[in-house]
Amino acid sequence: MFSCIICGKPLHETDKTVCCAEGHNFVIRNGVYDFLPRSLPAITAGDAQYHSSVRDVWVERNQIDTLRNIRYHDKILNFVISRAGENGIILELGGGVGFDLVRFLRQSPRFKCYIFSEISQDLAEFARNEAENMGDYYSIRLKYANIDATQLPFFDGTIDIIYMIAALHHFPDLNQALAEMSRVLRQGGYLVCGIEPNRRLVGFLNHLKRPFRRLISSGSHSPADEEAEGFTIEDLKRWAPGHRLRVEGIEPVWFITGVVHYGLEFVHRLLRRRKRLRLPHAVERILIWLDERLLSLSILRQFAWHYTAIYRKECMRLSSES
Repeated sequence: MFSCIICGKPLHETDKTVCCAEGHNFVIRNGVYDFLPRSLPAITAGDAQYHSSVRDVWVERNQIDTLRNIRYHDKILNFVISRAGENGIILELGGGVGFDLVRFLRQSPRFKCYIFSEISQDLAEFARNEAENMGDYYSIRLKYANIDATQLPFFDGTIDIIYMIAALHHFPDLNQALAEMSRVLRQGGYLVCGIEPNRRLVGFLNHLKRPFRRLISSGSHSPADEEAEGFTIEDLKRWAPGHRLRVEGIEPVWFITGVVHYGLEFVHRLLRRRKRLRLPHAVERILIWLDERLLSLSILRQFAWHYTAIYRKECMRLSSES
């Protein structure tokens, strides 16, 4: 299953470690494999520390359990389930507290192995506990690991689907991460980058925040979120050919809904409320319905708040001799 991130050789598991023939050892803590390199970029280490500190309030803080978020999370999960099959090996990068893992398992999917990964040990353990609360039917097929996306502990062409939700913009070395993901994907395998911020709207939002920085509470986002620029549709298309990836589709996420979402978040921070304001489900359904029709117009797609991009690894073309 795993390969050494230092020498690339197979890893053999004991009770508390995995090691390769060259003597490189990696620890297993509370059921979580630690494949992190010895040193991490400062922003990545800061992300892990921040995410651990908000573990218990993660869902409420990010409003993930609102209909406007669940709608697009489930679209991604349904795609993964439809493509995995009973022999599928799935890698989730930056899985947070396991919110999507749990929703994935609730749909009784068929798969061979699901690797849940996080930078934070605390979050990986939390996700493991959440999944185990659902019973042990899938436990033998689930693996949990601390993984840096720029050094993936897998052999070439062994993963069927890699997916992440709101995680790609956290990678400080995006080019190296994409190269690694392409390397471990099998030919014809899928890479799903879900709900990534639109660079145009991120810049606009940051501009609006400046006059209010002294009024609103700070520390509400990870270091990577504070610095991330996001991506345009052109960005999401441009890097694909260089990594043997073909764009299968780019879906815009949120238009009017995004204005409402960030408006509610601004009010929450300004008033320093304990709980975030929530919209009635009927209102959210109307907003989603309206957004999806507006965003079907090509001129408005450039102004969506987020995008979900799906790529497929291209097959090698054999050269023919004349």
